[in-house]
Amino acid sequence: MTLTGGKYKVSFRRLNMLENKLKVTVIGILLALCIFSTFYFYLALHTEVVFTHFFYIPIILTAVWFPRKAIFAAMLLAAVILFACLFAPCACPTCSLIRAVMFIVIAIFSDELCYKIRKAYKEELKSREQMLYSEKLSAVGRLVTAVMHELNRPVTVIDDAVKTMLSKTDKESSQYASLRAVEENISKIKELINHIQIFTRKTEPKLTPLNVEAVINNALALIGEELKGSNITVSTRFEPDLPYIRGDSQQVEKVILSIIDNAREAMEEKERKIGEYKKELAINVYPENNFVDISISDTGGGIPREIEDKIFEPLFTTKKEALGLGLSMCKRIVEEHKGSLEAKSSDRGATFIIKLPASS
Repeated sequence: MTLTGGKYKVSFRRLNMLENKLKVTVIGILLALCIFSTFYFYLALHTEVVFTHFFYIPIILTAVWFPRKAIFAAMLLAAVILFACLFAPCACPTCSLIRAVMFIVIAIFSDELCYKIRKAYKEELKSREQMLYSEKLSAVGRLVTAVMHELNRPVTVIDDAVKTMLSKTDKESSQYASLRAVEENISKIKELINHIQIFTRKTEPKLTPLNVEAVINNALALIGEELKGSNITVSTRFEPDLPYIRGDSQQVEKVILSIIDNAREAMEEKERKIGEYKKELAINVYPENNFVDISISDTGGGIPREIEDKIFEPLFTTKKEALGLGLSMCKRIVEEHKGSLEAKSSDRGATFIIKLPASS
C-alpha cells in the first residue's frame, strides 16, 4: 500500500513538472510573438497599431501561473517597446513610454493579486486538512475510549485472579513461572490501555512561562542513560538571551522525550542494517519571530518520502510493536500550545522542529 502511494506521488510530481514546462513554453511563445510583432509593425510596416494591447496576455498569464514572476515578462516587453521606438519614425516616444510603464504597473498589480489569492487558497486547504485531522482524531478517540473502557474491566479481573493464584502457588513450581509470565504480560496490557487512555483524554495544558533550556536539559537527564547506552553523541546549542516559552512543562517535556526516543530508535535501526557508525543527536534552540524553535536532528535513516505526509496521523506506524500514537500525540500537544510541529528528512537523517510561542 505504501509503495503504491509512493508511485502515485512520483507520477504526480512528474505530471506537475510537465505542466510547468508546458506553461513556460506557452509564455515563451507568446513573448516571442509579441517581440516579433513589435519589430514587424514598427520597423517593417512603419505603423503603430493597437497590437500592444495583446502584450498583457503573457504578463497576466505569468502572474496567474507563476506569481511574482510577471514583472520579468513586463520588463522584457517594456524594453522591447522602448528599443523599437528608437528606430521607428512612426512611433510616439511618449506613448511607448506610457505603454512600458503600464506593462510594469499591471505586472506588479497582477503579481500581488495572484500571490495573495494563491496564498489564501493554500491556507484554506491547510485549514481544511487540519479540520479533517481533528475530526479523525476525535472519532478515533471516541472509539478507542469506548473499547478501552470495556477492555479494562476484564483485564483487571484477570490480573486480580492471577495475583491471587500467585500468592497460593509454590515459588519453586513450574506453574509459578508461568503465572509470573502471565502477570508480566497483563501489566504490559494495562500499561498499554493506560497509555491509550491518556492519549484520547483531552487535557488543557497548564500554561506558565518556561525556561526552554531547563526543560530540554531535564528531558536529557531523564533519557541520558539510554542515549549513552546506545553510544549516541548528544550536542546542544542554545541561542543567547532566549525568551521564555509559554507552556505546560510536563507536556512539553513529554514531546521532547518522545521525539528524542524516536531518534534513538531510528539510529539503532540504521546501525542494525549497516553496522556500527557514528550516531549523533543535535538539539538547536533559537528564537524565530514570536516563537522559539526547538530543532532535534538525528543521523538515522530519515523518513521515507512516501510516508512523510502520514507520520503524524494517529495509528500510523512502521514499527512492528508500536501503536502509532506517539507523534500524533506530540502534534496534538504542540498545537494545543498554539505552536506547530514539522518534520524534515535528508540523506543525513531526520529533523523535527517544535515551534512554540514565546512568553510575552
